[in-house]
Amino acid sequence: MARQLNETIELLHEVHKELLLLAEEKSSVIIRGEFSRLQEIVREETKLVSRASELENLRIDAAKAVLNNQAEVENPAVEDLLPHLTDSEAETLRHLRERLLETIRELQERNRRNDELLEDSLRLVNMTLEAAVPRRHSGHYSNRGKEQAGVAERVLFDSRA
Repeated sequence: MARQLNETIELLHEVHKELLLLAEEKSSVIIRGEFSRLQEIVREETKLVSRASELENLRIDAAKAVLNNQAEVENPAVEDLLPHLTDSEAETLRHLRERLLETIRELQERNRRNDELLEDSLRLVNMTLEAAVPRRHSGHYSNRGKEQAGVAERVLFDSRA
């Protein structure tokens, strides 16, 4: 039973390492502005996240099997399992959990940085658009003969040029 749990956690770790590699590639793709590759990466990530979800369900089933379905725990944690394992199995399980958690922390940090890169990129695009597309004030007058206050419209082609 513990072997199946360990194998599932190892597979989860592999999936998260693949996600981390994609996140690292995503950083350079965002910086270079290769948005078609970014879309491919997102599709790959979606598949891996789906696989991680499947593996998490298998991990829960394997953990329940270790407990011999004695505990009424929906999602058994490692601490719930330790009393039911030999010292060697418990140490292996702790080690696997720590490796997985470390990879997840790295992935979360990389994703946080990628979010910042995307936000910066979006701000740059918006600033570029605002600079490239001139605004002109409406030359319309109201019926009182005063120019309409604060009316500006964005034009894509400046006919005065």
